[in-house]
Amino acid sequence: MTLEKKITRLTIGIFITIILIISIFSIAIINSKVSEAIGKSLTDTAFVVAANPMIQKELADKGDPTHLKVQNFAERVRLKTGLLFITVMDQEGIRYSHPIPENLGRRFLGGDEKRVLTEGETYVSEGEGHLGRSVRAFVPVNKDGVQVGAVAVGMLKRDLRGEVKEYIIGLIPVFIGVLIVIIFLAKKLATNIKGDIYGLEPEEIAVQLREKESIINNIEEGLIAINSSGYITVINDKALEILNINSNDKIDGKITNLLFEVMYRRSRIFNKEIRLDNNIIIMGNFYSIVGEYGKVAGAIASFQDFTTVHNMAEELTGVKELTWNLRAQNHEFMNKLHTIAGLLQLNETEEALEYIFNTTESRGIITDNLSKIKELSIQGLIFSKYNRADEMKIKFEIDENSNLRYLPDHIRVQDLLTIIGNFLENSIEELRTRENGYIYIGIFQEENIKIIVKNNGRKIDDITKEKMFNRGFSTKGDFRGLGLYNVKNIIESLNGNLKLTSDKITTWEVEI
Repeated sequence: MTLEKKITRLTIGIFITIILIISIFSIAIINSKVSEAIGKSLTDTAFVVAANPMIQKELADKGDPTHLKVQNFAERVRLKTGLLFITVMDQEGIRYSHPIPENLGRRFLGGDEKRVLTEGETYVSEGEGHLGRSVRAFVPVNKDGVQVGAVAVGMLKRDLRGEVKEYIIGLIPVFIGVLIVIIFLAKKLATNIKGDIYGLEPEEIAVQLREKESIINNIEEGLIAINSSGYITVINDKALEILNINSNDKIDGKITNLLFEVMYRRSRIFNKEIRLDNNIIIMGNFYSIVGEYGKVAGAIASFQDFTTVHNMAEELTGVKELTWNLRAQNHEFMNKLHTIAGLLQLNETEEALEYIFNTTESRGIITDNLSKIKELSIQGLIFSKYNRADEMKIKFEIDENSNLRYLPDHIRVQDLLTIIGNFLENSIEELRTRENGYIYIGIFQEENIKIIVKNNGRKIDDITKEKMFNRGFSTKGDFRGLGLYNVKNIIESLNGNLKLTSDKITTWEVEI
């Protein structure tokens, strides 16, 4: 069955149900109102008959019930009003009038006349008489303040039902007309709904929905979408996998903040590297969703897991760095061996020994100053940077009070290697062509970990300070400018602080 037929039939069914319910209550109300109106009409007629002086006198004088004087008057009134009967009776219930003359002088039937005869009440009731079941009104007849009889005026019960039926039959054309209008509007509604859903049937919509869900959940990118109220409307399986959460967990605030940013600014953000609180790194694109009439309907984020790639890049960078440093160290030691060999060939034994002792002593100082840093990979990084600086005749000082007892759970050793390596590398790059270059590094652990790197390179101006942490910005040429950008992201992800001062001495100070 098509959607149009379903909507039409459902609408018609609802209308018919409503009409039936309304009809049932309407019939009950109409029946009550008609009964009330008829009862009042019967009572008014009875009052008119009871107020006639002739009727009062005949009942007070206890005249002959079969005398037609009362009968003729009552019948004239009955015929004019179209009532079933008008019965005048005395206090014993003996009839003085009746549509069937043979009943004159006989007692009133039904049993519902006792209240009017004994208590003088005025009321309407139903009862069974010679003419069938009827609705009748009873009114007392008084003469000089004394009750002398009663008047009963009635009509058949079926006549009342006929009036109700006639009233309802009169409404049938209205109901039919409304039904035709409802059918037309139902078809119109169904057509409009079909237009809004591009003429698709529910089964086709379900198939397309399943296909889209399958596509969304099988792409290799995580997807998260929010509506204009900020509620998540789409999150695929890949996003849950990358973020290492389930559907009930809260999305990291860095992602939701960027979604709100692009939504409110109607903007886009591409290739944004984000370090999440659980040490996951993603590379994401963020877009605002613009609906009809240019109204922003929400925002969507697509991202990939960058953790493995980032770690591999850092590891490869570290391997390249160590290879370069080993080459530099090999070159340095070859120079030192050649120097020692030359001194020995010249029989300058004491000079050779002094040269060996000086070299050993400087290396020993470096080793001692690094001994309190328990992370061996950090020791190795600093030592390799020392060798490179020494090769370039740059004085390299390691604070003798440096210490690092352990790494907190939320800090990865790779993060510290990135921070320290970038600061030292930038300092070496700055001083490679400068005479009397000087580099200082100190690592201290109290409540937090503090890293201080100093050099006596050129002053960094304020404009460069503002741009140097931007992705791709570098003063050293193209395809550079990622190091300090990564450093900034790491420090922000660890809720740390970075302070940079530059004058005669440039100082990098990080606390995490």
